Amino acid sequence: MAVEDKYVNADDVSGDKVSSKFGLGSVAVRIATEEVAAADDDGSVYRLFKAVPVDQVITKLELSNNAITGATDYEIGFYETDTGAAIDIDILLGTTNISAGTVNTNGLGAVALANRGLSIKDLIEAVVGAGTVTYPTVDVAVTANTAGSGAGTITALMYSK
Repeated sequence: MAVEDKYVNADDVSGDKVSSKFGLGSVAVRIATEEVAAADDDGSVYRLFKAVPVDQVITKLELSNNAITGATDYEIGFYETDTGAAIDIDILLGTTNISAGTVNTNGLGAVALANRGLSIKDLIEAVVGAGTVTYPTVDVAVTANTAGSGAGTITALMYSK
């Protein structure tokens, strides 16, 4: 099967809405669930949250999944919304083995303490380089560097303000 690179929410593809987003005052809560197929290849990208404004601060990101055989290298990062190009695929969470299943894995595990509380734009520029962010939104995505050979479900919960 070809490498996957898709939005996990069909409404994102059709433009009907931007992920599952619930307002709690100034806090946005987004939830996305993706089904990983046994035939998905290494390098597959599962775009969990589409068009997140770069001026937002991600305050919490949790990843949970059931066991996925051989899923030993999954990462969370940013992709450009308009072009689909990778910005930094592991800026939020580096190499993570999810093969045994996870519950509420910290999806911000790669973010340095000094960078917590930065807007997405400032975080990208702190890691990638100053002046590099010229786009208004990003997609938050899981990249499966080692996708594994099993099928499973991944759910992400993200809070931002």
